[in-house]
Amino acid sequence: MFSLFTSVCVLSLTLSNVIMAATASDDLQFTKASNSFATDLYQKTIEGKNGNVIISPLSIQSALTLAMFGATGSTRQEMLTSLKYPADYTNQAISQNFETFTEKVKSTNGLKIANKVYVMKKYSVKKSFNDVAMKSFASEAQSLDFAENVQSAATINGWVEDHTNNKIKDLVKPDTLDSDTRMVLVNAIYFKGFWEHQFKPSQTFKAPFYLNDQDTANVDFMKIKEHFKYGMFEDLDATAIDLPYKDSDISMLIILPNSRTGLPALEQKLNTIDLASLTQKMYKQEVRVELPKFKVEFEINLNEPLEKMGMERMFSNAAEFNDLLEENDPLKVSAVVHKAFIEVNEEGAEAAAATGVLFAAFSMPIIMDFKANHPFFYCLVNNEMKSLLFAGRIVEFKN
Repeated sequence: MFSLFTSVCVLSLTLSNVIMAATASDDLQFTKASNSFATDLYQKTIEGKNGNVIISPLSIQSALTLAMFGATGSTRQEMLTSLKYPADYTNQAISQNFETFTEKVKSTNGLKIANKVYVMKKYSVKKSFNDVAMKSFASEAQSLDFAENVQSAATINGWVEDHTNNKIKDLVKPDTLDSDTRMVLVNAIYFKGFWEHQFKPSQTFKAPFYLNDQDTANVDFMKIKEHFKYGMFEDLDATAIDLPYKDSDISMLIILPNSRTGLPALEQKLNTIDLASLTQKMYKQEVRVELPKFKVEFEINLNEPLEKMGMERMFSNAAEFNDLLEENDPLKVSAVVHKAFIEVNEEGAEAAAATGVLFAAFSMPIIMDFKANHPFFYCLVNNEMKSLLFAGRIVEFKN
């Protein structure tokens, strides 16, 4: 039995910020599906997990969508539904959207995304699949002997490292490859940006980060007073701030629960939030920001989260991937692995109603405080494409 191993690898960040801007009407349906998939995936990923998280929904969506072009029958339908694409969405419509997206990525400062198809030697990719992979996903195929699992893993991991500035290492373990493996699909996404308003290292200070109502960790906090988009959302019981990157359409959106223990409740509401339009309900004003420096590395096998989202058949012996290879081997997905990295520091990153500023006659302007000193949710979004690039949470620091 051939095992289709979908490898998804993610980015490294130095600064990030999420903003969503209007896109052409033809892209709205696709964008809505992508962001709905992102929030659903994030919620399934964090189930039963307590630590810090960073994932790239876009990276995972890209790899799974490419795999879907090789699926038929009920397998394709499950993937289509779980990826949140409309039931009548054709392969042509999806491929056109990804082709447009790939072209826009090329003009996004600091953002790189790449796809790769590895095929078992002596096997051939179907022309229809190869055409879509090359045209819409800018992907090329390479032949490997997966029976030589150590060498094959080294080749794949070397490609990943090259496309993530050496931040994502050892994505594929040699023992996940063998003589039954027929194809590996890999997506790599990388972003490095510098804050539009950089924090001064001389202003960084030590302070407690509240892990809960009682326990704290002493961490480095960055500090700045500048004009940022800021909003208070009663329905979320949280405040939000948008930190833009310099010369980029990408920004980092941080949503901070009002309560030190309010993150779980906020995360449960994420699928009701249109993150793409949240910043449109925020207003630019002067804000005193205190944000901890952090670095997160996260690795996960996504089989269980994806099954919970409805993608069960592709992992079973009933899987139908008839449009992948010219050969008639029965194929199924053995594993979907994801690895991500983000670092946020003074330079930047290497990944309802809002209340505005009110002025009374002759009064001083109101300066808001945003102190991210307890667990919070963050994400990076491309403003022009309104695509969620990364999503994660900070809940702990090791003393």
